[in-house]
Amino acid sequence: IKTHPSYATAHENLGDIYAKMASQAYSKALQLNQGNSAAQAKLALVKKLFLPPGMDEERGTVVAANTRPSKESSKKTESKPVKAETAPVEMAKVEPVKPEPVKAEPVKVEPVKPEPVKVEPVKVEPVKVEQVKAEPAKVTPPVEPPLPVAKVEPVKKEVPAKVEGESKAAHRQQEAAVASALHAWAAAWSSQDVTRYLGYYSMQFKPADGTSRKDWEKVRTQRLRAPRFIQVQLSDVKVDMQDGGTAKVSFKQVYKSSSISSTGKKNLLMKQEAGAWRILQELFDG
Repeated sequence: IKTHPSYATAHENLGDIYAKMASQAYSKALQLNQGNSAAQAKLALVKKLFLPPGMDEERGTVVAANTRPSKESSKKTESKPVKAETAPVEMAKVEPVKPEPVKAEPVKVEPVKPEPVKVEPVKVEPVKVEQVKAEPAKVTPPVEPPLPVAKVEPVKKEVPAKVEGESKAAHRQQEAAVASALHAWAAAWSSQDVTRYLGYYSMQFKPADGTSRKDWEKVRTQRLRAPRFIQVQLSDVKVDMQDGGTAKVSFKQVYKSSSISSTGKKNLLMKQEAGAWRILQELFDG
């Protein structure tokens, strides 16, 4: 909508999203207070928005457009129309923020006053000439060149090929363990298993938005339980083992649920704790 403000379909889709969110909120209000007549009326109005043209809301059938009852039958089955009063839904008014112009004050430049340079006369002192006493020259015996010293080079120890191969094999096993923990985390998310999902996060995990661990767990629990279904698919998984028992993991994440869907790149920092790989940091670039 920001890119194309005149795109009518985008505005219509946005209105459908707000209407759907309103329907869920009124349903939740009725679950908490079934006697709330205002919420019932508002929920009925929102549900009418999603009915196909010509659909009867109460009976769930399509009403024929061009059917006329006979005069005899109309006389027998005359009934007074019932007026349904519904409370109007008040929409919040959002007023645009008017930016205030910034007043630029002119910079005052003060001229630099040059100060006169004081030149002091240089005092020349007379040079004292001392007589040099000649001393007899000292004859030093010839110095013999030192004997050449043999260079000793350190012996390079070669790492056996077997030890190097075992190190690479252990590295691959760690990468496989990290990838396995990653897919198990996604499976717990898709199955909406809150306890198992939160178990893949370290107690040292810090949310990216700066909230506390307790508030983050509360929000994640609500988002896992609210949708009717959740599907999480991972691809292009890359594991980079780090020092200190940590690993950087990057992958493409496709998220789908009954209410929303998103695709983007995610980066995780995982650490091995008590034999299991858990998440220390989580960053999503959608």
